[in-house]
Amino acid sequence: MAKMKQAFQEFCEDIFVTAVEGGIDYWFIYTPYTYDPDLGRIEGTPYGEEEPVVIDLAVVWAGVNSLIALGDDLPNKLEGTPVGNLARLLEHHDAEGWLPDVLNIIDAADADYIVQYGLFGDLVYG
Repeated sequence: MAKMKQAFQEFCEDIFVTAVEGGIDYWFIYTPYTYDPDLGRIEGTPYGEEEPVVIDLAVVWAGVNSLIALGDDLPNKLEGTPVGNLARLLEHHDAEGWLPDVLNIIDAADADYIVQYGLFGDLVYG
């Protein structure tokens, strides 16, 4: 179980870095950052908004769980978007947790959707 928890932590960190370095930069305005696993957060302002928000590992975790909760409705919810490998999250998630090979399938667009679902509960930009 400890390996599974560590794998999920690394998965969330990878999503965070992928989102910040390429997935969310078209809608999230932020100052340059240095990723610190102890902090795992960045503050910025979504495009068109005035109030800053924080993206952190809790947002990533919430986004992953929101997308998993969609279950079979995930493809319908993301219709018309470049889903990438995001649908494979459902294939690799079970009651016991995550299978190790899910860690390498997430691209920038997937990370973007995960962060948006974690922040807003839906796909707002894109």
